[in-house]
This record gives sequence, structure tokens and C-alpha cells, in this order.
Amino acid sequence: MAKKTRFLCVFLLALAALLACYFLIPRPVVQDPETAAITEIIIQRNLYYQKEDADCFVWQPETEADQAVGKEILAYLSQCQERRIVLGPGHFEEPEDPGRYRSAVDLSFCSMGSGLWNRSQGNLLDPDGIRAFVLDALELPEDFL
Repeated sequence: MAKKTRFLCVFLLALAALLACYFLIPRPVVQDPETAAITEIIIQRNLYYQKEDADCFVWQPETEADQAVGKEILAYLSQCQERRIVLGPGHFEEPEDPGRYRSAVDLSFCSMGSGLWNRSQGNLLDPDGIRAFVLDALELPEDFL
């Protein structure tokens, strides 16, 4: 009986260690920038304070120059890191209550992923740095919105 209990304890500790590694070890925000694509970038005020559509800016790469900027942003995001998190919305819809998603500001999410693990969000390690890089790449001022 003691052998079974010891084995079970070792197994549970190993499982806990693997799960901790999965959720705590940072990973790149973009896994493979060569196969990824940016369809749009939405820059907005904190949803809690956003009142009008003018508080939101949508950028879509329509020209070849825009697509080059998108590739530059993807290359940067492949160097940025995030930690996996377990809970949170998998896709953002128009919120009925703008304050509802204010805690999701520094998260990334995959809207195209399949399965539970591919849809899990990431807690960005440097959201301010990412925002600054994207604003610079889009030639927008630092204090945009």
C-alpha cells in the first residue's frame, strides 16, 4: 500500500510540475511570423472610458506597403512573450457593457485556433512595449487615443 501511495504522490507532483511549466513558462506571442497574417489592428481607449466610435481606430493592411508593416509587426511579436492563462473570453464581441472586458486589456487571443489549448489566451509580458511598437510602426503618436 505504501508503494502505491508513494507512486501516486510522485505522479501527482510530476503532473503538477508539468502543468506549472505549461502555464508559467513564457512563449512567443506569435509562434511563426512567416505563416501568420494580420487582418486588422484595433486601437482603442480603455473600454471602460470609451464612449464613442471616435475612440476606436481600425487599421487593415490593404496595400503592399501596409502588408510589409504587418510583417514587421509580426516579426516583433514573435520576439515578445506571453504566459498562458486558463480563463477569459475566447473572442471579443461588441460589449453591451463597455466595462465588462476592461480586465482583458493586456491579453492576446487566437480567434482562429481550434481546441481548448490553441484558444487559451496569453497574458502579455510587455503590453506597453507592444503598444508603443505598433503605434510607431503605424506612424501614430505615442499618446494616440
